[in-house]
Amino acid sequence: MILMYLGSLGLLLFGWNQLWKSYQDLTATVHTSLLERNAKDTHLLLFRSIFLNLTMASAKANIQDGILSWNLGIKKRRESVLRFCLSALGWFFPLIVATFYLGLSGYLVLGIAVLGFFTFIQKRTPKSLWSAFSGLGIFLLGAEISLRQAPVLINYLGTGDFAFFLADGRFGAVLSLLLMGVILSFVLSIEMWSLVVALSLVVANVISLNGAVALIVGEILSLPILTVWRTRSLAATQKKTVLIVSFASIAGSFLGFMVAGELRSIWQLGFSTDFSAFQGKILQVVFLTSVVLVFQILTLMIVGHFQAIETEREGSENVGYLDATWKSDLSPELRKWFEGRVSQRLHEIRYHIQGLESLPDGKVPMPIQRRLLSEEKQLSDFVQGS
Repeated sequence: MILMYLGSLGLLLFGWNQLWKSYQDLTATVHTSLLERNAKDTHLLLFRSIFLNLTMASAKANIQDGILSWNLGIKKRRESVLRFCLSALGWFFPLIVATFYLGLSGYLVLGIAVLGFFTFIQKRTPKSLWSAFSGLGIFLLGAEISLRQAPVLINYLGTGDFAFFLADGRFGAVLSLLLMGVILSFVLSIEMWSLVVALSLVVANVISLNGAVALIVGEILSLPILTVWRTRSLAATQKKTVLIVSFASIAGSFLGFMVAGELRSIWQLGFSTDFSAFQGKILQVVFLTSVVLVFQILTLMIVGHFQAIETEREGSENVGYLDATWKSDLSPELRKWFEGRVSQRLHEIRYHIQGLESLPDGKVPMPIQRRLLSEEKQLSDFVQGS
């Protein structure tokens, strides 16, 4: 039954999500300690941004962290733009883990997780560590089950026009899968879901190699689009910067996708009906996705350089803060850290507002008073929001 294959796909996504949520909980302390430090040296700032973006293993969290830090006055424009430009580095650690798809026994990893949990539970070993191991085991177990259920999916699709359309690596099918990746990314809350689904479908010979990469690129493209929409409340200067960098991200992704397609043709990578060649297909998907990400980063670094050196006009416009929904994809530790910094800023704003009340009317211009009251309301909403 087709439900059996859908069940294995659900197991894949559940394990994948648990793995990275637990991983982010484990590394949150390191990330917050690095965010506390202010790097003045250019090289130190670059290396710290690279390390943060790589180890966060989340392109969405990298962008949110960078924009939030700038928007709330925690970091300067230069560092925040750099974090945005290097956000795609969050894909590379998950891509490395994806190479173990069907290459490592899920039962073995789950066994290690269970043994470790019961052996070291009394020694206060972080539960997030065993939760991450369990997520990896469930993910690998789901991969094995989905491979066994692949013939069920193929028989269900049959030999009709739709099955041939999905397996077709030409423009129409590839564009449809890319658009599907964009649309589904707006709905699904599991980050990098497209990588998991693409691996499952390409191993089952349901979609072509071009289609698998297109599905992943669809999710990559959805992130800057969503970022532009969610930053529409920012001040004009910040909103303009986010718009330009997001457009560069989309352009770089398309350029990388075109280059990846040319490399696939030159090296004759592609669709195969041999189930035994699944490891080669997995490596090809990971490689071509990496090509897309490299071109995206290069494009962003070129555009981001000019955006980072642009002079900020402090106090020349009304402040627009992000809403509390931006905290949702951060780990609990990072969320707590941001809330602490916002609370500190809110206390300063309220102190200034109380000082205004002791001054005679007309001493402080009305635009400044309105700005302080607006900041106080937005920061209060951010702290109180879920």
